[in-house]
Amino acid sequence: MENRYRPRLGVSDPTAELAHKLNSIKTSSIRAAFIKENNQMAHYEQSISIAADPAQVWQTVGDFFSLATWHPAILSCVANDEPMMRVVDLGNNMVVRERELSRDDNAMTYTYEHVDLLLPVSEFVGRFTVTAGTTPAECSVTWSADFVPQDVPEEAVIAIAGDVFKAGLQGLAETFK
Repeated sequence: MENRYRPRLGVSDPTAELAHKLNSIKTSSIRAAFIKENNQMAHYEQSISIAADPAQVWQTVGDFFSLATWHPAILSCVANDEPMMRVVDLGNNMVVRERELSRDDNAMTYTYEHVDLLLPVSEFVGRFTVTAGTTPAECSVTWSADFVPQDVPEEAVIAIAGDVFKAGLQGLAETFK
């Protein structure tokens, strides 16, 4: 399993003008893109190699509502009344809503955002990507996130997200053994 962390550039607080512009943007996917463009988001990702056909792996991980079928820490994952919104139950009264932002089935990737922020962040955009390996029976799955830490160091968010990503990717790999 591979971990990669890229710290934010310009980790100082945004200028008053940047903060004003950011607060005026209402659509969360546009907000996330704006923050990322202005080097305010940190990035973290983990990858795992899986000995399985990439299309089969994508069929599993690419189903936005299948998270509980392969992630051992997820008790349930159900559709919400809103389009492309899932409600993820982590147990211990921890429930988060996540919205799918984009999907490309040909490239085997989708992005999502946390609508309810359980992590100490002000923005969180995740991405799943399945990449073909060197043979038809292998692939790599990458789970990544761009986020803005809120009142904690980036490393604190990474410690939490890293554990969730690792358990999920290992659970996904176990599905194909």
